Parts: sequence; structure tokens; C-alpha cells
Amino acid sequence: MSIRVELDSREVQRRLGEATAALADATPLMKRIAGILEAETEANFAAEGRPHWKDWEESTRKARLKRNSGSSILKILQDSGRLAASISTDHGPGHAQIGSNVAYAAIHQFGGTIAHGALPARPYLPFSGPPTSATLQPEAERSILDAIKKLLNSATR
Repeated sequence: MSIRVELDSREVQRRLGEATAALADATPLMKRIAGILEAETEANFAAEGRPHWKDWEESTRKARLKRNSGSSILKILQDSGRLAASISTDHGPGHAQIGSNVAYAAIHQFGGTIAHGALPARPYLPFSGPPTSATLQPEAERSILDAIKKLLNSATR
């Protein structure tokens, strides 16, 4: 007795071809990922960090109020709005990126020592850790994975 199984792989081949075509130019996906990075950054500013950034020292709070004649909004990293306004994204076939061009951006993202003391890291971009081994925030990672799944699902229908 022999058993013979035939597999018609045309449908599988068609779907794989569609998925390959959808991924041939990843620019739309990278554009979506850049948008996700920007949205997560905006959410970080709105929440004053996720997880919450280290609060100011009381002396910093008092100095901020005095300097701004009592009109400071007293939100961490948002006194003038310059840092948040400087956030820009870029994307292409093989990359999605986010960053800032203001001189003090890195010290706020990564922390470090300045002339009058140490500044704690307050990661406003949706990753933490050192620049050489940064880790995406869970919210950003979930959103990016969802975007990839949606692309693959739409390509194989």
C-alpha cells in the first residue's frame, strides 16, 4: 500500500511573492516607524517620561520660577519648548530615525556631568541606555511590531 500526497503550492507561492513585493521597498514601513517614534516621543514629553523622569531638585524648581518671573510651566524638559520642537524624523528604504539638533539634547537623553553638577538621564526619545546599545521603550516596540505585522498581513491576503 502506498500513499500519495500532492501539494499545490501555487497559493503559497503567490502569497510569498506578494510578501516579497511588499518588502522590496521598505520605505512605507520605515515612514510608519518614523511616525511611531515621533508619536512615542511626544507621549514621553506629555507624561514627563515613561517611566517618569527624575523630579527636579527643589533648588532647580525655585530657580526656574525666579528666572521666568513665576510663569514657568514647570514641566520637566519643557520650559521653553525648544527641545520638543527640535525633534525631527527621517526615513528611507532601509532606515527610520529620530533625533534633535539642539546642543543639549544628548545630555538630557543620556545624562552626564555638566559644569554645575550631574544631570540624570531623562530619555525623551523612545529608547533608553547608552547610544551604542539602546533599547526601545516597550510602547514603541509594541507599536513597531504591530506595524510590521499589519504590513505582512496585508501582503499575504
